[in-house]
Amino acid sequence: MSAMGGVKLLFPLFVHLARLCHGIAQPADVQDGSHTESQKFLNNLFIMFQRALTNRNNLNFMAQSNGFGVIQNLLRHVPPESFSLETLTFISDLGNSLSDGQLQAFSHRCMLLDFEVWIHTAPLVQAEAIRQLRRICHTNPSMFQDLCGVQGVLDIVEKFYWSVPDDDSHVSPVTGGTQSTTGPQRPSPDDLRNLRRQLLEILHASMEQQYADEDLEHIIAFLCNVEDGELLRDVVVELRSVCEVQTRAFTAIRAPSKLLLLARLLEHDFEPVQCETIMLLASLVTFEQTDADPEVLPLLRQIVLCVSSRAATDEMKQTLLCASLGSSDADISRTRESDEIRHPVFIHLLFEAYSQCLKRTATDSEARAAAWDELAVLLKATISYFSSSVQSCAQFCSVDGWQEVCVPLLTMDGCPADIEGMLCQIFQAVHLHSFRYRSRGWQMLASSLAHLQAAESIDGEWIAISRRFCTDTLQSVHRVIESGVWKPEMRDSISHIMLLVEDVMFSQSAPGRSESESVAAPVLSRDGTEPSWPTQDLAEAAWSILDRPDLRFTDFVDDDAGLIHTYPGGLARISIRILVASIVESIESKSAGKYLQRLHKYLVSLPPSTDQTNAIHVYSMVRVLPSSLRSLACCF
Repeated sequence: MSAMGGVKLLFPLFVHLARLCHGIAQPADVQDGSHTESQKFLNNLFIMFQRALTNRNNLNFMAQSNGFGVIQNLLRHVPPESFSLETLTFISDLGNSLSDGQLQAFSHRCMLLDFEVWIHTAPLVQAEAIRQLRRICHTNPSMFQDLCGVQGVLDIVEKFYWSVPDDDSHVSPVTGGTQSTTGPQRPSPDDLRNLRRQLLEILHASMEQQYADEDLEHIIAFLCNVEDGELLRDVVVELRSVCEVQTRAFTAIRAPSKLLLLARLLEHDFEPVQCETIMLLASLVTFEQTDADPEVLPLLRQIVLCVSSRAATDEMKQTLLCASLGSSDADISRTRESDEIRHPVFIHLLFEAYSQCLKRTATDSEARAAAWDELAVLLKATISYFSSSVQSCAQFCSVDGWQEVCVPLLTMDGCPADIEGMLCQIFQAVHLHSFRYRSRGWQMLASSLAHLQAAESIDGEWIAISRRFCTDTLQSVHRVIESGVWKPEMRDSISHIMLLVEDVMFSQSAPGRSESESVAAPVLSRDGTEPSWPTQDLAEAAWSILDRPDLRFTDFVDDDAGLIHTYPGGLARISIRILVASIVESIESKSAGKYLQRLHKYLVSLPPSTDQTNAIHVYSMVRVLPSSLRSLACCF
């Protein structure tokens, strides 16, 4: 060979390969281990190149005359079916056999990295080309950075592995014939996705080994400039994976300028891009700290708009659930003990998504029933989170305004009884948590009652639900103090809660009556037949607190809360008014006498300082009692 001109004699064989091998043998499937004649020919050709380059003159010729660049150009004209898995091994061995490092890198750049050649070959051949590139990344990171780097991988992905619609007609890569008769074929959509992910794994490995802020800038620039939805989705997934293992990347990407660039992806029309972006942002930002970090407010606003401006799909609901729990494999129908609400913003958005579904199905009874069933699953899961973790309940109510997504569901027309019951359980758990763990433990109940009163619900319905809130809260408070758990601030919370109970019981006053003459009016159920939440239940819950000797104080300390009443009598005043309301609403039942006896016993036990106030409220009661009970009441 050297006597006849050296390694240059091998170049024409690439051009004539298809003609020389055409018709020699029927092509065989690449996957079964056998090879066509053209594949054997090409493999042997690279073996000959490797042997020829052991000669110094041939090596100098390749370096001086851009020999590997010539091979690169010739390979682009080789029929794609001529390449096999072994071809990539021979190409890699050829480059690795070169003693000169620069020439070795040039060889890999011209052949291994030329995906214009590999994109039309069989998927297994492309996977082998990617594997060879990954091997370089692991064994020689510095060479990988010189050859390709993160930007090079992104360029390969964008140029060659863009997505193809599934409805496009695709023919699998041919395994026989010539390029001139069949034409090159791209991989099927599924193969493209798989190969693209393998390439992006190299990006992940490179960022994990040798992180550089410049590489992160390349990735963000890619996300800002590429429109292909599937490409964006895969890169966002890989970026989130990088941030989970690379602390420097996690810190760098949390800069407000970068977060706002990422937030633009929420405007993309491809829903998987929106979902993966939400998961990425949930892993980067704690939205509950918006007061301390106002830079994230625009980001939160973008997420809310993304969820609320589109119909909530199953994929978006699943994304919100995973984001709220901080888990990629959360399952709303199969909760685990380890499940815990970590990002309450997203669980609230999930509630809002279900609310939207119910509003959109208002005229479709079948779809509406299905939406209620889905909501029931969510409520059961939320109650399960509360039961398994106190922190979940704390997180759920840590964001102001959580009632704004729960109250509309509770007061929605046609809300089933089981849904209403589960929603009330959630409110009860939150109110109890606030009482036990917050210094002003009554404020959560006050906020819920205010949201409920402001909601546009059926006339009088909010009063019945308010009474249920108060009853559940008082029962929970009683269980807490009975268990021996006690904090000094709980006394103040109990007094505030009792004041709220008084306000709820007297929220429907008869027209024309003064404050001292006001009594509670019966609240009918949604069908208007009978009381939906009896006052007796609320009264019994209140008396479980009032009957405790250690809580029988009569004065409240005024503060800036705005809910403290300065009327004389304190807790005694509330006790009497609760009993008055109970007697009035149970006027036709046998329980009226029981409440009168309880009132007499309570009045006798009070100190003289409350006589005047007590007399006023007893007089108010007597005025509205029927004659059959008035004489008994006047005995007081």
